[in-house]
Amino acid sequence: MTNFGICLLSCVPVRLKNSDKSEMVTQLLFGELFTILDATKNWLKIKITDDNYEGWIDKKQAVFLSEEEYQMLDRQPKSFCVDLVNLLEINNGLSQPILFGSTFPNLSENTFKIKDVTYTFSGYNYLPEKGNPSKELLLENALAFIHTPYLWGGKTPFGIDCSGFTQVIYKSVGIKIPRDASQQINIGEKLYLLPEATPGDLLFFGKTEEHVSHVGILLSDEKVIHASGEVRIDKIDHFGIYNDELKDYTHRLISINKIF
Repeated sequence: MTNFGICLLSCVPVRLKNSDKSEMVTQLLFGELFTILDATKNWLKIKITDDNYEGWIDKKQAVFLSEEEYQMLDRQPKSFCVDLVNLLEINNGLSQPILFGSTFPNLSENTFKIKDVTYTFSGYNYLPEKGNPSKELLLENALAFIHTPYLWGGKTPFGIDCSGFTQVIYKSVGIKIPRDASQQINIGEKLYLLPEATPGDLLFFGKTEEHVSHVGILLSDEKVIHASGEVRIDKIDHFGIYNDELKDYTHRLISINKIF
């Protein structure tokens, strides 16, 4: 067994422990690379290359890579699927579902190759321009997730958590951010007043910066988009998120971070 792998399924649950009954802490999406830290008969402990997040996956859901294959795929320019759901055609005549945020290495004329298998993707993809991420596209992608149900550990249009939402939306414009809100709050430039923020900035909520419990994306001067029960839009002010249905504040604002 090698020490490197890639996800070639639509999405794979990453669990806290090596058991199907264990909590799902995140998900792997198609094209995401990982290194292997440990293994049992049926499970692999992995570290996801993009964000260094660790967890366990079912060995049957992994595709192993040589170190040379891993390094080559990691170096190649990457396009990202920005359709919520589409199909990926495989050169054996079959196809498979593909989800928003999936990674396509070295995509050229709608095709790319992984381990001698040629894939064709005819949907909407985005190749980030180095040093020039698009705020407009980031907000457009965020709005596409409206009414996606909340799912702890989720990163897909079929279920997503608050920090999975912010991570995959930033990934779609070529910016890697950590997986959890408690990690995301430590990146970017800190702003101290809401009027200083611009759409696309990250907003953090909780008791204190050491006890962050929620994150969302500023949509406009008075609106935030976030995953709470579902991906939804609520009012935001210097106190926090105000839910019109409940007529109350649901999350206390503790930090504003500008990522780009």
